[in-house]
Amino acid sequence: MFIGLFSQVGADEPVSFSLKSYQASDDQAGHLPKEEFYRLRIYEIMVSAFIDGDSTRDYNVGYGPSHHRGDLKGVIKALTYIKS
Repeated sequence: MFIGLFSQVGADEPVSFSLKSYQASDDQAGHLPKEEFYRLRIYEIMVSAFIDGDSTRDYNVGYGPSHHRGDLKGVIKALTYIKS
């Protein structure tokens, strides 16, 4: 399944990606080994409020004191920090 998205920051080119779904068997449904559960880390990154990795693609200033200019390049540059 492919879905086309358009950037909200003015890009005219569509971005395509694929979605995959997985089906757990009845004996696996709802079970996550206890050790894996406690090691599991889920992170949510607010990209627009993160690091500005490409200042040529900045857009309007947002509300409040945050400059809202973070981008995916900034997240990629900070992967070592995020991993730690």
